[in-house]
Amino acid sequence: MSNNNWKIAELAFATFMVAIIAWNAVGLLFQTDDYTSVEGEQFTTATWGVPVNLNHNNIITNSETVYNSTTTFAASGNYTMDYDAGTITTTVNSSLTNNTVYSIDYQCGKVNSAVSNLITVVVSILFFVSILVVILKYVGVKM
Repeated sequence: MSNNNWKIAELAFATFMVAIIAWNAVGLLFQTDDYTSVEGEQFTTATWGVPVNLNHNNIITNSETVYNSTTTFAASGNYTMDYDAGTITTTVNSSLTNNTVYSIDYQCGKVNSAVSNLITVVVSILFFVSILVVILKYVGVKM
């Protein structure tokens, strides 16, 4: 391998390492695992099998606690959650009675997480394209 080829290989390796570091830095900068805690939201049950809208969607799976003044209710056999839509549905033979007010605590993802994901992707693409341009200019490709 000629001296020039070694320089190209070294540059490519260094660029690859910088890209990995930058990718991780961008990921840390725009983390999307932030959440909002909701406590004591009240909802009124409907007829069994009819979903009830909660105040938020994008609820974190299994983060909910449903309760009244005396009891905390397990999901199993009592209700189902549509975490993406932000609804709760009582099941047949549930301990949750129809047309009754209950409280729920849960965590939901922040609304801006989709925007953060988009920014991360765009910054990453721009970074990799700029690295590619530097490599191509270094090896003598005219643009």
